[in-house]
Amino acid sequence: MISCVLKKLTILMPTVFFILLSSCEGYGGDASAGISSCVTPDLFVDKVWLSMESNCVICHQPGVIGSKLIFNPLETVEYNYRILRSYTLVDANKLRGKSVGQFNHGGQAPYIDINSQEYKDLDALIILMLEECI
Repeated sequence: MISCVLKKLTILMPTVFFILLSSCEGYGGDASAGISSCVTPDLFVDKVWLSMESNCVICHQPGVIGSKLIFNPLETVEYNYRILRSYTLVDANKLRGKSVGQFNHGGQAPYIDINSQEYKDLDALIILMLEECI
């Protein structure tokens, strides 16, 4: 019983963190809130999300094995950007590493290595997400 509860908590933590984070000033919220609202950057829409949809979402969606970072392919690009941003704010280095097969990533190395264009795009986006609410 306890292991089942712990497993479910582990799966739900990114979502709970996102909900808590989105209620804080500067992270998500109402677009009419001016400077405190986040805008989904073109780099995510045009490059990173397209790559993640074909490489990552297969496992990183509800009910599949990627339990710490859960995208929802039925949701908007903006929704999935906020999911990625909240994960990045918690552990950007793990996101970088997992994309090239480090940290015992079950999905191997979807972006091959740090010289791939996909990795470079993700790294540039991570830098933006860590600097400010864009």
